[in-house]
Amino acid sequence: MISGAMNAGFQGIQTGMRGMQASAERITQATTTNVTQPQAVQQGLSQAGGLDDITSAVVDLKLYEVQASASAKVVKTADNVLGTLLDTMA
Repeated sequence: MISGAMNAGFQGIQTGMRGMQASAERITQATTTNVTQPQAVQQGLSQAGGLDDITSAVVDLKLYEVQASASAKVVKTADNVLGTLLDTMA
């Protein structure tokens, strides 16, 4: 049971890290386009291709950060429970 919680926590951390990397890459791609902000406003934000992508990527980045943080807390809690069980049995 504890190893299952730890595994789930590690998988959550890994997923969060992959998601953060993908979001960072999307931010980089969106900011390296040749569309400037005045051009984006003239074209309409959704047609600019960059500003909406940046907003979405930043929100996703924060989401994956929270996921990784919560998963780390799961691992820490499972580790504490395991330590308590070992101390109790000793």
